[in-house]
Amino acid sequence: RSHCDWSSDVCSSDLIYDPLGQVAPARLSCKLLQREISPPKYQDPHNLQGLGWDDAIPQQFHRQWDDMLKTVQEVQEITTPLSFYSPGNGKPAHQHLYGFADASDLAICYVIYLRTVTENGHVDVAFVTGNSKVIERGVSVKGKLSIPRAELCAADALAMAMLQVKTDLDDDIKATYYSDNRDVLGWIGSDITAPPRYITIRRDRIRPVSSPDRKSVV
Repeated sequence: RSHCDWSSDVCSSDLIYDPLGQVAPARLSCKLLQREISPPKYQDPHNLQGLGWDDAIPQQFHRQWDDMLKTVQEVQEITTPLSFYSPGNGKPAHQHLYGFADASDLAICYVIYLRTVTENGHVDVAFVTGNSKVIERGVSVKGKLSIPRAELCAADALAMAMLQVKTDLDDDIKATYYSDNRDVLGWIGSDITAPPRYITIRRDRIRPVSSPDRKSVV
């Protein structure tokens, strides 16, 4: 067994170089394990589960720790073509970006794909970018997790990522955004100022990037 301590766990997830988010699910599993082993202070106010940098990881987490190390090694083999469309089929005649946002009681995530139709009618769909994050503290309402708020955070993260992608590729490329939460679509399409500030701040960030008619439920 490899040396199994808290510093090894933290460093293992940082060994994955992944600027585009191709292996975001693997990185997320590392972060969730870290949170389970040593939860943030607001979930452990008396620091009952606090670990020092060189403290051994509790026995009950050893199997998960081994699985994490295996995952970190396996994702090093993942490769992705440099081009968004295959060569030999002419230049792009039409391109469209598709973004998907989702959330759970543990994390939020998004992914963006580019669909390209070339001059000879060939179609390619390529991964552009993605990310996943451990869920934020602010998604709780009266101490209880709010899935709609988590979904809103995911939609917000997607909108900001899509804005950057369009800036890097071409502002004229059209984009469609997908969410599986109708509350989120309702907030984005509403002009009512009554929702909590947490919602209006994110709604107002999303709307200039993605108009309600370009968001869909999947």
